[in-house]
Amino acid sequence: MDYLQTILCGFLLASAVFNLAVFVYACRRPGRNAKYFSLLALCVAIYAFGYGMELYTNSLDRMVFWNLFQYIGLPFIPAFWILFTLEYNDKPLTVSTKVFLLSIPVLTLILRYSNHLHHLYYESVELTTNGLFLILFIHKGPWYIFYVLFITLCIFASNYLYLKMYRKSSGTIRRHSNCRLGTLILGHVLPGYKGHLYVEIV
Repeated sequence: MDYLQTILCGFLLASAVFNLAVFVYACRRPGRNAKYFSLLALCVAIYAFGYGMELYTNSLDRMVFWNLFQYIGLPFIPAFWILFTLEYNDKPLTVSTKVFLLSIPVLTLILRYSNHLHHLYYESVELTTNGLFLILFIHKGPWYIFYVLFITLCIFASNYLYLKMYRKSSGTIRRHSNCRLGTLILGHVLPGYKGHLYVEIV
């Protein structure tokens, strides 16, 4: 195994352990924002572990298996992230809003697990190399592109709400907000997505 592959796998597996610990901690301390925050942590843990194992293996069948495993958590990350953001910023969460935001991840999960019947998510998958180690090369289907747009919109909406909250705060509150949000983004969400984006770019 290439040293860079080992580092990436270790980084993702460490992220999985960290987020699982965050999930357990958040579940034991119920309160405002705890529900969506804990679910976000659990989904990131599942995704990071599955992706780390996908990079660790070197056969197509095993990579496809761990790719499927990731999708138990991956589709729900942007939904729980935006739900957590809305709740954190004291925005009203109606039943219709929750249903809409969660319906896309549920449909994505269904389409990924039934992809062999319609190829709407992945047109095909194959084993290739990025020049350093073996990876799963994906030919993206139409729903995959739609899901990426959904992620992008969730990220922009979240950033907008946090920026708006930051501008309204001042003094000690602003410093505390910086600390909390910085810790959340750097230690919670980025580990999984950075690993995925790195391999996609390479």
